[in-house]
Amino acid sequence: MAENKKIKKCPVSLQPDIENLLQDLTPDDFASASSQEKEDFIQDRQSVSYWKDAWRRLKKKMWWLWLHLV
Repeated sequence: MAENKKIKKCPVSLQPDIENLLQDLTPDDFASASSQEKEDFIQDRQSVSYWKDAWRRLKKKMWWLWLHLV
């Protein structure tokens, strides 16, 4: 009975049509990633301390701070 129910969709909705997307998936889409794919996925970033990151963000938003102080 639940399979026969269709969800009514708004014609101007911006949400994707999930039912069609799920029907297009195959078991190969869920295969494990190879070690090369895993290495390519990981981005190399320099490690940043908490205070260094906080200072960087503060400098970036300094104009906002000056607006509130004035």
